[in-house]
Amino acid sequence: MKIKYKNLGDITFMKTALAIFVASLLLLNLAPVIDSQQSFIESVISHITEKTAHYYLSNLLSFAPRYTGTENCKKAEEWAYREFLKMGLKAEFFEWEMGGFTDRNVVATLAGKTNYTIIVCAHIDTVEDAPGADDDGSGTAAVLCMAKALRYYHFANTIKFVLFSGEEVGTYGSYSYAKYLYEKGEKIIGVFMLDMVGYATTEKGGRYVRIFKPERSDKLVEKIKDTAERYKS
Repeated sequence: MKIKYKNLGDITFMKTALAIFVASLLLLNLAPVIDSQQSFIESVISHITEKTAHYYLSNLLSFAPRYTGTENCKKAEEWAYREFLKMGLKAEFFEWEMGGFTDRNVVATLAGKTNYTIIVCAHIDTVEDAPGADDDGSGTAAVLCMAKALRYYHFANTIKFVLFSGEEVGTYGSYSYAKYLYEKGEKIIGVFMLDMVGYATTEKGGRYVRIFKPERSDKLVEKIKDTAERYKS
């Protein structure tokens, strides 16, 4: 299935939003930021391209719709799993069963030096009758783009790239995984959940990054805002 955009700005803004999140994620691993680190961040951001985003999104749409538990959803998960492996990342399936549904999440790991973890995630499933290009094909493509850009580097904290199923039927995949990590005692210092990337618009037709957050994430959101100002050009 081919992607139809209103204009090139859709995929271009997706690239801009990705750059902001990548830089924010890096700043969690590089504190305080010094000049050499600044150059490093800019180098990593340069790997985020419109061509890569288009590749992942167009391939994902060939499995549409991706309703949880269906053959299409499983094929999309297998495709994403293979893409993570091609990047040289450790990839695995996290199987879950909840609410009458059985499916799996795709988890790829970029190991760090500490026992702290940052999660970058999106949901790969869709509602029953939609291709899910925006909700949440855009987020899934964004996670894959970020993984591809970061794969060559080593960081203090482990980064997990997670694609959830079960979101549209009750957030079952993410709930099951969060419960598993909590019971395991995983030390999570930040979570970036990317959903409908580049969707938000202003009355004047401009675009912006819209952030939904719990109160305990205020410091992380401030870091994202500061990062956006620094790298928005």
